[in-house]
Amino acid sequence: MSRVARALALAIAGAVIAPAPTPVPALGASGAAVRGQVVVSPITIELVISPSTAPAGTWVTARATVRNLGPATIAKVAVRLRAPSGVVLRPTTPKLVRSLGPGASAVVAWSLCGRRPGADLVFAEATFGRVVIDSTARLLTVTAGGGGCGPASGH
Repeated sequence: MSRVARALALAIAGAVIAPAPTPVPALGASGAAVRGQVVVSPITIELVISPSTAPAGTWVTARATVRNLGPATIAKVAVRLRAPSGVVLRPTTPKLVRSLGPGASAVVAWSLCGRRPGADLVFAEATFGRVVIDSTARLLTVTAGGGGCGPASGH
């Protein structure tokens, strides 16, 4: 294992074990500051359901915002909504964000309808290449209501 790889492994282990941040000296530095950043995924995804509480049989809107935090353009990001069988989704197929430049974001939307009263967790999933990122789960609360889930509004 190289000295740099060993130092990185120790820095990661120290960050997990240490109760407070501990500076890790950079090996091979020659007086200049050495800075680095590890980006696990260059994108984030945030989900909002509006309204988050609705009577059974009522359509609500789910919007996912996908952001590119990385320095390079990302192409072909597939975004899908995940919900339990008691929630009807429209459309059911993933949405495609063709291109997402550095610092850019895109919003995709779906219609949701809860069939019966209860609380359901819903989350969005973004996939590009082999990377899959999930949003924080959101709660859709369905109260007692009238009809079934008829035709959805256009999303």
